[in-house]
Amino acid sequence: LLNFPLATNSPRLLRRLREILGGAAITPEEKLNSIVKIIANEMSVDVCSIYILRAGVVLELFATYGLNPQAIHQTRLK
Repeated sequence: LLNFPLATNSPRLLRRLREILGGAAITPEEKLNSIVKIIANEMSVDVCSIYILRAGVVLELFATYGLNPQAIHQTRLK
């Protein structure tokens, strides 16, 4: 595990995530894209990605900030 200080205001980050999750009627894909952008910005990182476990054995890239967006749904990890 990496041990580094987080450059974030946790209460603000959680509030922003709650707003996205409970907010306007946007698609799940738009919510995931917003979540990765918020987390990347709050933590001052260049890349943030969300992988979803598919079929119990494969992780599939569902949203990313900082990686090639064409990799979404194309990148899979066993």
